[in-house]
Amino acid sequence: MSFALTPEEQARISLAKLGGIKLDPVGYADLSVVVVLSCLYFVNFIALGFLIWNRNYPPLKSKYPFLMATIMVAMFIYFLGDIVLKSHVHIRGILSNCMAFCVWMRIVFGAFTVSALTTIRSYALFCIFLCNRAYRGKFIYFSWGVAVSLAVVFIIVAYTMPGKEPPVHYVPLIEMCSMSYPFRAVVQGLLWLV
Repeated sequence: MSFALTPEEQARISLAKLGGIKLDPVGYADLSVVVVLSCLYFVNFIALGFLIWNRNYPPLKSKYPFLMATIMVAMFIYFLGDIVLKSHVHIRGILSNCMAFCVWMRIVFGAFTVSALTTIRSYALFCIFLCNRAYRGKFIYFSWGVAVSLAVVFIIVAYTMPGKEPPVHYVPLIEMCSMSYPFRAVVQGLLWLV
């Protein structure tokens, strides 16, 4: 994968400009974004390992270490989906499966999961510290049930939205993933619900 400005990359940008799309070349700035954020996630995973290793220490135990670990993994999955959607790398081969990277990785297992788990964690802390009751039983099932049912509804909508082409599709001429505007509105509405 080349990050230099090649003639193929210049042709891709000029084709996008003809279609009215402003497209930045995949260059060394994108490479630095990927490398810096990958290093940051590596450091975060080391801290996450420390958190899981010491999960029985009382100040850390009250923070729900496994829930925090799940949030961190979801943020990394969001990062992987974002690399493809924002065209930080050339989208060829397996990366051209826009439904997998944009819908599943970036939206469902990324943004939605982070938002839902943060909401669930906030509700758990609310139950413990303000209501003085354990976050067990029906409270767990209800909060997780709402989050999972919203995700299932979103996935069904993503795969059954009417139109000539899927709501998220690959444009091979300019090597990028494109989202339809109604689908973007559905995504924003889902994230607003959470």
